[in-house]
Amino acid sequence: MTPVLDIAFTLNNDYAEPLRVLLTSILVTNPRSFIRFHVICSDFSEENREKNQRLMDHFKNGSIDYSAVDPTRFARFRLPDYRIFPPETYYQYVLADVFPHLDKILYLDVDIVVNGDLLPLWNLDLTGYYCAGVVDYGCEKKGHKKVLGMADSDIYINSGVLLHNLAKIRADKKSEALFADTVKLEKQIKHADQDVISYTFRGAVKALDSIYNFGTPNVRHELLKRHRAVILHYLGRTKPWRKFNPFQMHRAYYRFERQMKQILGEPYHGAALLWQRLVMARLHARR
Repeated sequence: MTPVLDIAFTLNNDYAEPLRVLLTSILVTNPRSFIRFHVICSDFSEENREKNQRLMDHFKNGSIDYSAVDPTRFARFRLPDYRIFPPETYYQYVLADVFPHLDKILYLDVDIVVNGDLLPLWNLDLTGYYCAGVVDYGCEKKGHKKVLGMADSDIYINSGVLLHNLAKIRADKKSEALFADTVKLEKQIKHADQDVISYTFRGAVKALDSIYNFGTPNVRHELLKRHRAVILHYLGRTKPWRKFNPFQMHRAYYRFERQMKQILGEPYHGAALLWQRLVMARLHARR
C-alpha cells in the first residue's frame, strides 16, 4: 500500500513561488509516497492555486487543498521582525482545529526544500508527545529559554519543521493554550510562534536529528551531515529567492526551482536570475 503523508504550510501570496519550489522538491524526492498538501492561508490567488495544481497533475503523487483562517484572530500578536515573521507564522496554532479528521500532520515553513525521504520522519512514534522537532541550539545558547521561563531540561525547538500529534493536542486543549500563552509571553517573545510552541508544549517535545531541519548555521557546525540532510532550511534574511548564492545549501533550491519552472513552462535564465536577485537583495536591505 502506498504511504500517505499529510503536510501543512501557512503562508500568503508573497511566498507562492518558494512554496512551488518546496512542493516540487517533496514530490521529486518522495516518489513512492502520496503527499496530501494542505495550505492554510488568508490570501492566496487563483493564479497561484492553478500553478500548484499543474505541479500535482505533472507528478501524480500529490494533492493540494486550501483552508482559510480568520486573520483577525492573530492581529494582536507581536511580530518581532516583519521581514522574517509574517502574520501567518502564527497559523500553525490552529492545525488541530482545521484538520479534526487527522491524528498527525507535518508542518513545514516555506523557506525550505526537501532533499530526501520523509517517510522515516512521518513514521516516528509520537506517543506521549505533542510534537517532534529539531533543537534550536542558537536560542538555547543565548539563554532565551530562561527568559521564557523554561527549565534547563526543557527542549527549545525550531518551529520550521514540526511533526504534530494533533490527537494529543486536541485532547489536552493545547490550541487554546497556545493563544493564551502568546498573550502571557507578549513582552518576552523574540521568535514568534517558535517561542510559544516550545513553552506551551514543554515537557512533551521529542527531539529530532538535525538532518530533519538542517539550517544554514548547521553548515558551519555539522558540515559532515550536509549530504545526509533530508530537510534544508534557509534561516534568516538571506533567502535563495532574494539573493543569488550558489554556495552552501542554495544550490539545492536552484535545482528544484529550475525543475519547477520547466514543468510550468516558465523561463529560467541564470544570468537574468543573478541580476534579479542582486536587485531584490538591495531593495530588501533598504526596508
